[in-house]
Amino acid sequence: MSEAVWHNVVWRHGTKGALSGRFAAVYVRLADGEENAQGQHLPGQVAWVIGEQRRGEERKYYVCNLPPTTPLTRLIEVTKRRWACELTHRELKQEVGLDHFEGRSWNGLHHHALLCMIALTFLQWLRRTQPDDLMGDTVPAIRVEVAGEYPQPPLCPFCRAHTALFSGPRIPPKYS
Repeated sequence: MSEAVWHNVVWRHGTKGALSGRFAAVYVRLADGEENAQGQHLPGQVAWVIGEQRRGEERKYYVCNLPPTTPLTRLIEVTKRRWACELTHRELKQEVGLDHFEGRSWNGLHHHALLCMIALTFLQWLRRTQPDDLMGDTVPAIRVEVAGEYPQPPLCPFCRAHTALFSGPRIPPKYS
């Protein structure tokens, strides 16, 4: 990316002010195509290579397959959305047990993943609609508040996950 022009761009305004950085983007043909007889990769698809220069000399690079007419600000916006997806995936694994599946069938895996997504959606709904009644605004605080002093819920027969949010009136009365 030596020939690319680096620009200072503000990609969004956060709670601590504007989030900005230096970015450059080049539309290239990737060298990840099929291998020929000599083991060399042939040219592959075309894509954007987006560079981000962070504090000091640290640089990060991303690949994006948006059309060649996409403006730099849109490329940065799409690239920075990845963080929200990573946070959601981490919460799915750590807070509602997406990574606890130990079954042996696709149906069981899909059932387990769906229940985890529903549980996280419910917890996020609680956080957005009942912020004054909860101990905090994080998923662990909501989980502790909702679980309260109730006994451990039964396990789902398909995915072996706890079914607290789906198996009856286990939610404290102030949330119903």
